[in-house]
Amino acid sequence: MTSATIRGGPAGLLPATARGNAAAALCVALGTLAIGGCGSFSSKAEPSAGKPAVEKAGKLEIDANPEGQLAYTTNKATATPGRVTITMKNMSGVPHNIAIQQGSSGATQGPTPVLGASKFVTGGSASVTVSLKPGTYTFFCQAPGHRAAGMWGTLTVK
Repeated sequence: MTSATIRGGPAGLLPATARGNAAAALCVALGTLAIGGCGSFSSKAEPSAGKPAVEKAGKLEIDANPEGQLAYTTNKATATPGRVTITMKNMSGVPHNIAIQQGSSGATQGPTPVLGASKFVTGGSASVTVSLKPGTYTFFCQAPGHRAAGMWGTLTVK
């Protein structure tokens, strides 16, 4: 195979075939990145995973992401039936709260009413106390768009 050397510009001393191959490789790499980033889009954002929160003596702690992301530090919690006080620590500057709804409606509001909700807080803690029966509940942030962005999780009571 023969190649011609083209002088001038930043490619200066690269043979024309090498510049063409490098340009083609760059295009393939950029195209792969662009396509790969589009493959996992979902209209129902999944919450972030972490170590499940476990209720102890009627107290359950589910903290907001400390960096201000629209997420809690866990997406799963367990509790026993009865009165449970859920405390959410939010050390970020983004206002968050925690609300409880019966059922597993995930990122959408669902048909059941909210059983309880804490106040919104930044740089501190807020709590809500609810009476829970055995079943599945959804905990979520009531700030507009936060639940849809993935700030929710499942609380199992048994």
